[in-house]
Amino acid sequence: MQKLLLLPALAGVLLTACQPSGKPAGEKIAATPAAPAPTDTLPAIPDSAATAAVEQMEELPSPAYEKQPLSVAERQRLLAEHDLANLWAMQQRKGAAVYNGFYGPDRYRIEMYFASVTRDSLRPDQLLVTGKSRYKKNITPFSGTITIDSLAALRVIKGPEDAGVDLGTDQSYLAQGRFTLREDSLAGAGQFEGKLMMDFSVSREGDLTFDYFLKTPTRFAGFLFEGEWRSYQTGQAKPVLWADNFFALAQGVLKDFNIGERDVEINPAYRHLGWDTYWSEEEWWNEPAPVLQ
Repeated sequence: MQKLLLLPALAGVLLTACQPSGKPAGEKIAATPAAPAPTDTLPAIPDSAATAAVEQMEELPSPAYEKQPLSVAERQRLLAEHDLANLWAMQQRKGAAVYNGFYGPDRYRIEMYFASVTRDSLRPDQLLVTGKSRYKKNITPFSGTITIDSLAALRVIKGPEDAGVDLGTDQSYLAQGRFTLREDSLAGAGQFEGKLMMDFSVSREGDLTFDYFLKTPTRFAGFLFEGEWRSYQTGQAKPVLWADNFFALAQGVLKDFNIGERDVEINPAYRHLGWDTYWSEEEWWNEPAPVLQ
């Protein structure tokens, strides 16, 4: 029997292949291209060019979903029963929680390391985060919050062609919210702020895992942070975007970012934007103190 869970399973394989060693009543959801971004912003949701990054996956079962928003009471109950911080704890068991993304108008590489994610004891909808960012050779600690503003259950729309598809027993959700991550007040430091979207599932046993769906707003990225970094000193803001499976988004940010036919191969044209060290095994997050240059 063909299983609908093939996509999430494949995501795990692809994410492992794409990561450097040591890294660890409903509204139908449709993939809608974003308007072209100005030169000083990143696209909030990648446009149709992002489809090229997952062309081969389009041939696999990829059902449509209905988004069924949870009421405030339902959201509060789910967040009280399930600690969403465990989503990141599961990733940390597999390796360091380091995520890649794009920063500034030139889309330079930025890395975000989540050292800890814990639930606020007084607010189940808020997660407390500590970690470090690395931009070029600058490593800066940060701390802050992730706040979940809305939750929606995702119900598969099963068509005639899906008659033999096993839907499984996990319940999938789309979470949307906002984040604020404040760097230490050092020279050149600032604050990350913006919106968060993530797909996750809850098993019958209550286990939480990130999910990877093509036809939800995260577009196979698992989770997506999109917003800006603002300098404490000057107030200047620069766009920032990072994700778990960022390769699913990269083609919508930088044209022909991945030029590999089967394996990941970053376009040499972008090596000067920090991608020449993507396969490095350097554990920069273990630096004992901030390094600013």
